[in-house]
Amino acid sequence: MRRFVYGPSSFVGTFLLGLAVVATASYLLTVSPVDRYLLGQECVEARDAAGAGEWAVYQALMKEEGLSESHILIQDDSLSFESTDDSLIIPTAAVATNTDYREKNRMEYSLSCLFASNGASFITRAEIQSLPERGFWNAFHLSHPLTFGMLGLSRVGFNSDRTEAIVDFGFSCGGLCGHSSIWKFTKVDGQWQKTGSGGFDIYS
Repeated sequence: MRRFVYGPSSFVGTFLLGLAVVATASYLLTVSPVDRYLLGQECVEARDAAGAGEWAVYQALMKEEGLSESHILIQDDSLSFESTDDSLIIPTAAVATNTDYREKNRMEYSLSCLFASNGASFITRAEIQSLPERGFWNAFHLSHPLTFGMLGLSRVGFNSDRTEAIVDFGFSCGGLCGHSSIWKFTKVDGQWQKTGSGGFDIYS
């Protein structure tokens, strides 16, 4: 039977390893998932600019749709909007709200970068594309058995005092299951409420 004898050097090595483990665990417990995995300055700046306001609008949208954050996956890449038409997206919304919506959605953003610290679950484009085209939803539900579907979201456009918002979304839950639209929200007594929409609400 082999006997292992710990000398002074072995003890010091074990002690230092223990300190490293404790330090790493402390870091993982105190630093948000965004800072832990996405340390790029661009991500940090975008997250700080987004603040809590956008997530509050997303929550109001999900509530209006009857969706639970714990039973859906949010698509990591935000929905982008590209148009040379300068007409108002939602005519009943302020010009400033429409302009902010256009400016924020000229490019895609990583929503997990911006909002992972809110406890939401995300699905990447690569994971979506890895699922077979035929039998996509069967494969999706096998991979995510507790998930009802996927929600795509644009960035939220606000007016100057952040009392009005515009957001585009698309929810998919199967071949003939889904809903997409662009909605206006207004903050009433501190709560976001749906107060309008642009174009048509498309159901499938």
